[in-house]
Amino acid sequence: MANRHTPDDRLDGWEAIADYMGWTPRTVIRWEKQKGLPIHRLAGGKRQPVYAFRREIDEWFQKTGSGGPGAVSEPTDSRQDTVSATPSVPLPVRRISRRAVQWIAVAAILLVSGLGISWRLSTPPVIQITGVTQLTNDGTAKLHLVTDGKRLYFSEETGDEDVLSTMAASGGPIRRVPLPFPNPQPEDITADGRFLLVLSDDDREEEHRLWIVPTAGDPPYEMAGIKCRAAAWSPNGEWIVFGSGNAIYLVSRDSSHTQLLTRLDGLPESIRWSPNGKHLLVCLRHLPESSASWWQVNLDGNLKVAPAVRLQIADTKLRAWESFASAEDGYFAVSNDLAEGRLLYFRPHSWWRAGAFEATSLGTQLQGIYGVAADGNARRLFALSGGRQHGELVRYDLSTQSFTMMLPGASATYVDVAKDMRLAAYVNSQDSALWVSRFDGTGRKRLSPAGMGVELPRWSPDGKVIAFMGKQPNRPWRIFVVPLTGGSPKEASQSDDNQGAPTWSPDGKSLVYGSVDCQGEETCAIRKIDLASGKVTTLPGSQGLGTARWSPDGRQIAALNPAEHKLYVFDAGRGKWRVLAEGINWNDMSWSSDSRFIYTKSSMSGQAKILRVPVGGGTVQTVLNLGSFSEAAGALDIWFSLTPDNALLLNRWLNTSEIYALDYRER
Repeated sequence: MANRHTPDDRLDGWEAIADYMGWTPRTVIRWEKQKGLPIHRLAGGKRQPVYAFRREIDEWFQKTGSGGPGAVSEPTDSRQDTVSATPSVPLPVRRISRRAVQWIAVAAILLVSGLGISWRLSTPPVIQITGVTQLTNDGTAKLHLVTDGKRLYFSEETGDEDVLSTMAASGGPIRRVPLPFPNPQPEDITADGRFLLVLSDDDREEEHRLWIVPTAGDPPYEMAGIKCRAAAWSPNGEWIVFGSGNAIYLVSRDSSHTQLLTRLDGLPESIRWSPNGKHLLVCLRHLPESSASWWQVNLDGNLKVAPAVRLQIADTKLRAWESFASAEDGYFAVSNDLAEGRLLYFRPHSWWRAGAFEATSLGTQLQGIYGVAADGNARRLFALSGGRQHGELVRYDLSTQSFTMMLPGASATYVDVAKDMRLAAYVNSQDSALWVSRFDGTGRKRLSPAGMGVELPRWSPDGKVIAFMGKQPNRPWRIFVVPLTGGSPKEASQSDDNQGAPTWSPDGKSLVYGSVDCQGEETCAIRKIDLASGKVTTLPGSQGLGTARWSPDGRQIAALNPAEHKLYVFDAGRGKWRVLAEGINWNDMSWSSDSRFIYTKSSMSGQAKILRVPVGGGTVQTVLNLGSFSEAAGALDIWFSLTPDNALLLNRWLNTSEIYALDYRER
């Protein structure tokens, strides 16, 4: 046989034999023992060097039917083969190069890193409040807080009007900022702290004039022709976004360029620009149910808009938001849903899920939060906080020009006194519920269920039923009626509009109301409910009017036009409206008991006053200057009413709110 082989035909050692067969050395050794693989040894025993010949191995493969070395899979262990005596097909072993192993290791590292990054991006950070410092303690009510990290700007309630105030972010004295317009509401401040955006709530309308206020003391100037609900600066301070109607607009700081960005299905109540300038976060209010939703408007480098995305915010049951502030990676917000405000942090939940956000509540140990501003560079928040809103009812006698306290301890607002002067119906400002009691505060009884907000109750002429505005979660304002004896309140009609304050007909068979949360001539009108059938009809010619009040004698109905600032009167017999007075820019009024006068409120001249308007013609009189009155009585609510003996009822607020600095960290 030796003559059949050549030197090149010989394979020396187990490794060479295994390489030729495409197996591992262990498999070659096993198959020599079990299947007679032709292996030769030099003299000296089994531990001596081995060798084989390619030709013999090829012949062995032909005899066993395996097809030759390297052709098929490596055989399995014969001890595990209990089904067939035929050897399994051998599998060639692929030897992986060292470079390939290195590339595989690099790919594995990149994969693990990518998974870690995606997990990090999809998992909200844990924000922890690490310290709380009280910055103010002056006992005034404060609103609309903004900051550039160095100074704080906010509104303060002083009597019947608000003022703009400022202080250092580290604390210290508060100073007033003189302005040429009333009731300022700071909306935003540029990153460099040079310019404020301020709304002027001088006309008590839904949308307000927009002003730019330089913080260095230069004269403020109005953004001519703009009325809006909310506004915000771009990160570079060159552009302003504002919400007007159901649209978002962009305007340059010098007003030289204005453009429509997008229209949304709701009214923009709050707007913030993201720090990187690529997104707008917008809170919308939807009519008629007054629900809220959040949207992200995406912008490119040329301030062009991609389709807006509605945010899906997980882990919350929020219906509305009080205020919010942009942070580096997300937003801080204060919720307000007829409960104490809660501070939350929310940010994108997953980078691959557009519009998915997750919100988490932050523990602050503060009682009730009403506003928040953020200094992202210092990882510091500023919050407005105070106790529950509390008020005292003031009865002002016009003849003696003196006032006395009523309903002690009730924190009563929206008060209506029964004709017999024995009982009062009111809303408790701490729980927004409907209550009745005697004037001395005894015999109190709650008439509205938990979870319902109540405003403006009205006694029926016979004193047996109370009608009121009621707000349930995710529903419009509706008019309900409830017996004085108690029971479940029932809706007065089957319509689906936002119904304002009810006012009774003298016979107690009908209610008249003005729509609320409506849009001018489109949906605002005065409507009448037939209580027997629940049918609703619209008074002719009443489009655009609101705040209806039926005269005690039943002959006339008063209403206000908020756009024109006019007081109208409807002659029920003739079915016609006439203008009774102009310059009326508040939304409350009351008839005198003899139906000769209408008492209403105005601040068109700069100071808020209660006016008495003669229905038959004559001079409009100022019966109470609220500016001077509030110096003695305290900060007043916007609401007022008249008792059956023609005394004024007003609510003075005793609530205060202070500013706190909150340090936080991210884990």
